[in-house]
Amino acid sequence: MNRSRRDSADLSNSAPDDADRPLPDDLHWVLTDRRRRAALDHLREHGSATVAELTDTIAGSVDQHPERLRVSLDRHHLPVMDEAGLLDRNESERVVLADLTAETCERIDHSVERFEDDES
Repeated sequence: MNRSRRDSADLSNSAPDDADRPLPDDLHWVLTDRRRRAALDHLREHGSATVAELTDTIAGSVDQHPERLRVSLDRHHLPVMDEAGLLDRNESERVVLADLTAETCERIDHSVERFEDDES
């Protein structure tokens, strides 16, 4: 992809009461997919996971065969999240949540709530 990797510090200039301000386009786009939101939610709760663990967690909430889900996570969704600065992969092939600022987490939460409200 041509997009440059976003450093989570890019979002640190926002004021804490600025959660209503839109996220940057690439981060907003990351959150539009429920599989990526579910992966982010799992990583925020657990800190890290393997692709297999993420697949098992997400499989119950999406209508996709687990093997196809694993491949789409591994080859598409996780690289998109990595480029947006939300995660990294370590040497043991674990997916690790990036160190996000409190303001970034608040803005992500606010955006996720909007997406989930729109889907219900």
